[in-house]
Amino acid sequence: MSLIFYLSSLSYPPQPLPQTVKEAPIIEHFIEFAILGSLLFIGFRSIKIYKYALLFAILVGIFYAITDEIHQFFVPGRYASIFDVIVDSLGIIFAVILMKIYEKKIFNI
Repeated sequence: MSLIFYLSSLSYPPQPLPQTVKEAPIIEHFIEFAILGSLLFIGFRSIKIYKYALLFAILVGIFYAITDEIHQFFVPGRYASIFDVIVDSLGIIFAVILMKIYEKKIFNI
């Protein structure tokens, strides 16, 4: 979360990007929040609320995605985007469900 916060704090002037490069931030958002979702799931699985790890990981991850976009709203050269929150949320949900499937397959939980 600290790394995501730091990267969101970086200010940059808007620049026109070639069409092929415009998809890069979408992929970056998806991957970094998928990693966050995986780590949240692992963290919640290791404490007493392990039964609800999937739900808590998704809710906390999406809440963080929303607060990250609000934070970007106040950074010069950045803007808040509901589309980014959607991509971030999809990354979190994808990773958490993948982790749950992996857990069921490996540990038969």
